[in-house]
Amino acid sequence: MILIQISDLHITDPGEPIDRLARTTERLAIAVARINAMQPRPDGVIVTGDLVNECRTSEYERLRLALQPLQVPIWLMVGNHDARDDLRLVFDDHAYLGTGGFVQYTVEDLSVRLIALDSQIPGETAGALCAERLGWLEDRLEEQPDRPTMIFVHHPPFPSGIDRMDANGLVEGREELARI
Repeated sequence: MILIQISDLHITDPGEPIDRLARTTERLAIAVARINAMQPRPDGVIVTGDLVNECRTSEYERLRLALQPLQVPIWLMVGNHDARDDLRLVFDDHAYLGTGGFVQYTVEDLSVRLIALDSQIPGETAGALCAERLGWLEDRLEEQPDRPTMIFVHHPPFPSGIDRMDANGLVEGREELARI
């Protein structure tokens, strides 16, 4: 199985500083073209949060257009720069995003099961895995205990050695996640 993971796209509206300086949409287009050109073709792409920069519906619409040429399945997750409701509104054909609450889901139709965990704390930079989210994860793992599984979460669940990342990692649930 070949799975591509990308993160922290920070797509923004045209003309915004990030758009002018980092050219995030332009760079995403390059990544999409390279993924489409891969041989063998990947089984899918998981985008692990910070899809947009300012949580604007217009940014999600621009993201949708940038991802449209992708020729493999894609699964989206939320990060601290995302808005669950706006993501669901613009990507309403992505049923796995659910209809309310946390954006957590499983992908079952690959040789390895994918589990996406929502670590977002609205309005905060750091993340958390509260008892409800961890309970959901435990339930999913108990469903198929012998199946190979990959777990994805936006906020680093362990110290990375990068001060800024570690300061904005999981502030709740890190130890509990390690025990699961």
